[in-house]
Amino acid sequence: MQLAVSVVSLAPLARAARSSRAVAAAVLVAAILGLAACANTVPPRTAWGPAQELNLEPRIFVLASSQLERTKESMTKNRLTVVDSERDANYLLQVDIGSPRAPLDCGATNDVSYTLSAGAERVLVIKGRGKTGTCEPNVLDDMSLHLRSVFQYEAGLEAQKK
Repeated sequence: MQLAVSVVSLAPLARAARSSRAVAAAVLVAAILGLAACANTVPPRTAWGPAQELNLEPRIFVLASSQLERTKESMTKNRLTVVDSERDANYLLQVDIGSPRAPLDCGATNDVSYTLSAGAERVLVIKGRGKTGTCEPNVLDDMSLHLRSVFQYEAGLEAQKK
């Protein structure tokens, strides 16, 4: 009789243990999905603008606190004209690279924004998320390609007006 009481009294504990394992598993799955969501790439998109007609022959001076040379290389590869002096430019591009979301051997997954200005006026903002550094594919290439496509779209609109 005493043995039956012990078995009966253990049943709620066994249910609680199964329940807590299920809760722990659910928390683990949620954490993994949360980390994966932070590291996902987001294709470049125009977040703001263009606020004015774009000069169809852009000469761009690039400012970046990190990965300046990689950004310039990416822009040149995507047939955008990068100049070395702000005086020679008709646009200023501020490149902001956020904190690493997922460190990798070749770099990291970062949020990236391109803010294009003409004089004191903000003209265009492009945002995206992806691999930076020496990683391939690289979000800086995607961002530069998107920037070029905005200029090409404006050129197409201009041609339609004529």
